[in-house]
Amino acid sequence: MSRRPMIRPHLRRRRAEQPPKPARFKRVTTWIGITLATGLIGAAVTFGVDYLKKQQSEQSPLDVHISTSDERPSSYSVVVTGELSAGIRDAKDCDDLWKVAKAAGAITAGNFGPRVVLQGKATDGVTVIDMRAKITKRQPAADGALLECPPGGGAEPIELLFDLTGGDTGVAKGPEDENRFGKGFVINVAQKESVPLNITWSLPNDSIEWYIEADALVGGEKRTIIIDNSGKPFYSPGNRKAHEYREGHMRGVAYNDWGVDTTARREGDRLRVGTVSLPYVEGMDAYQPPEQGRWIRKDGRRIVTISQGDVPPAEPVNDHGRCVLGNEDRADATEVRTTVPQVSTRNGKQFTTVTTTYLCGTQRHSRTAMSVDDLVIFYQGNELNAQDASLAARLLNEAQL
Repeated sequence: MSRRPMIRPHLRRRRAEQPPKPARFKRVTTWIGITLATGLIGAAVTFGVDYLKKQQSEQSPLDVHISTSDERPSSYSVVVTGELSAGIRDAKDCDDLWKVAKAAGAITAGNFGPRVVLQGKATDGVTVIDMRAKITKRQPAADGALLECPPGGGAEPIELLFDLTGGDTGVAKGPEDENRFGKGFVINVAQKESVPLNITWSLPNDSIEWYIEADALVGGEKRTIIIDNSGKPFYSPGNRKAHEYREGHMRGVAYNDWGVDTTARREGDRLRVGTVSLPYVEGMDAYQPPEQGRWIRKDGRRIVTISQGDVPPAEPVNDHGRCVLGNEDRADATEVRTTVPQVSTRNGKQFTTVTTTYLCGTQRHSRTAMSVDDLVIFYQGNELNAQDASLAARLLNEAQL
């Protein structure tokens, strides 16, 4: 009897379950493909994220930070367009005046602006190759209260100056009044680097809004970047003559308050200013100017001046008989004509009226003054239009004490 060979069942099953060679090769190939694809996708995603970051950094290559400080500067000139606190006249010095100004939301009227800090965001950095300031809105200077603390000497260094007094665009200038970017000067701002700019404005008397344009190289391409006040234009309320503000207060090297005279009062159809009674017309008020005396104004325009003491010279002639043009004595004033004094009596008092005309260069200036005792009421004829000059003459003719 022959013996049949024994076949181990578990070995047969293992061999039967083992796939053929082509199937094993296909599975290995599939695994390699998946691994490579995953690596490529990861690389592509990484590249895409880096590209997007770089693209975003180039689209917005700079952050602009505007910093303002509540710390009082050594000198200042600010305008408050709203109401001041009742204790304004209790301010004893520049510190007190600054506290009142900040509490009332004062706006800088001078040439020093906020501190500008450029922070780089572009991967390859930013190179600023030129800058200019551009006015976007212009209107008459804002009225309000002028609060001043004049400088006592010294000046802050200037790094960038934008002169907007000559037009709506001003190039960046340096400390020697040269074009700051004209001789190869650039500002490099690396990624995450902060570069502060100390900027000084030279502004017109108008109230204006403006911003700064910066030409920059970002990733090798030229771009224009706008620098403004956190999305809004910079703003200046402009500058008026001191007496053209509703009121004014000065501390520091001088102590002075000026504004509408609240002690003047209406008496029927007349206006009483101290001991003087004048005919009243609509829009007329009494104003305490920065200097001595009282002005009688019509719609904010000076008509006549009431002064105690000697008769002042005809503006712009000073006490030395010199013509003052700007802030300098330019030439001797030539007295052209002085009228014969006219004397009149009112309420038992004697009034004397005289007109003096001066020639400063080619410009003629006149002053008509009426005096009684130590009181003088006068007006500058060359400063008034025909209607105001007629009103000034009436006020002198009908003044009563």
